[in-house]
Amino acid sequence: MIRPVMALVAMAFSTLGALSASGETRSPPGWIADPRTGCKVWNAGPEPGESVYWSGGCSGGLATGTGTLQWFKDGRPHSRYEGQYRAGKQSGRGTFYFASGNRYEGEWRDGKPDGEGTKTNTDGQVYSGTWVNGCFRDGTLRSAVNVPPEACGFW
Repeated sequence: MIRPVMALVAMAFSTLGALSASGETRSPPGWIADPRTGCKVWNAGPEPGESVYWSGGCSGGLATGTGTLQWFKDGRPHSRYEGQYRAGKQSGRGTFYFASGNRYEGEWRDGKPDGEGTKTNTDGQVYSGTWVNGCFRDGTLRSAVNVPPEACGFW
């Protein structure tokens, strides 16, 4: 009897996780191309009306090297990443400026914070230290960037 209830709860949470903050359904992760150059970057959480401009190098059709990736939502600037890309994903040092005003600065690997870094929220909350695969855990502090919190085992 417990297993069917647990499965139902898991389905409910996975359905809720597919909705963005605005209540729109997100598409599965995939590549998004700069319309000017055709250069692609990885999009972990696609939303309707998104577009990008990449100012750095492009190798094999994928963003490579140091540059700036500007995200747009319905034609308006949304969030921004300044730093290094490898094979279309954030890798190396970089700073991501979230549309909310939050910021993550530090090491990236395969499109996720990984290594030493600091996330600073607009409310003053700071998550500074070692990030692993997009997840931060230090005592009672928990944060996730470019991964769902449940992927970190937090909730």
